[in-house]
Amino acid sequence: MQNTRRFPPAGFFAFAGAALFVIAMPSVGWAAPTPKPIGTFGDWSAYTLNEGKAKTCYIVSHPKSMEPKGAKRGEVSILVSHKQGDKGKGEINVNGGYNYKKGSKVELAVEKERFDLVTFDKPGYLDSAFAAEGKDDAVVAALEKGQKAVVKGTSDKGSATTDTYSLNGVGAALKAIWSACK
Repeated sequence: MQNTRRFPPAGFFAFAGAALFVIAMPSVGWAAPTPKPIGTFGDWSAYTLNEGKAKTCYIVSHPKSMEPKGAKRGEVSILVSHKQGDKGKGEINVNGGYNYKKGSKVELAVEKERFDLVTFDKPGYLDSAFAAEGKDDAVVAALEKGQKAVVKGTSDKGSATTDTYSLNGVGAALKAIWSACK
């Protein structure tokens, strides 16, 4: 079944991760907008990003544990973004730190609730998994109520991974971005 989910804005998730940085292109004089910190709430950090008249707010966290230990991976994170004026609670993006295996299942579990995440076989999105269309609010609600989240995925090389996240502070971080991006 074809997924009709809209893609995040081009380049939006390029800055997701522990190192949020500006991408500069001196040859054309262009620089990406710089995220501005709102604050840190337990194990989650909140930011705003202004792109012209559009304002996006997001929270990000990194796993407390990653399996298999010692696997070579890039940036691993969960990000929830919220655009100014949106009625929903936000969009979920899980970055596995590797390209996901084409057609593989990525699962996000929050306590006893399980969510199948969607991957895309498009450049720029190979390492990301998203909540299925219409499921973002349910995932965010589960994150707010839970104590931990576990993400299971498979790399394009066939390696299975399990990442465990603390949800300490996620509720306060979400309130901060909803307030900042009304």
